[in-house]
Amino acid sequence: MMNQYRELEQQFVKINTLEEINAILGWDMQTMMPKGSGAGRAEQMAVVQGLMQDLRTTPQFSAWLQGAALEAG
Repeated sequence: MMNQYRELEQQFVKINTLEEINAILGWDMQTMMPKGSGAGRAEQMAVVQGLMQDLRTTPQFSAWLQGAALEAG
């Protein structure tokens, strides 16, 4: 079984990946997105934001933080 720090680290990797996806969607929206695509892009970005929020607020997140602090001594 993984230690608490490793669990927390993997959670941050997922969050960071979603943040990168959201940044690409935002960049595309400002530079290359076809006219009339705003509603669809807004939905895409809302889904990504929701996934990030879910990862940040999962009940295990707090336990991983506390466990990682204890493991660090």
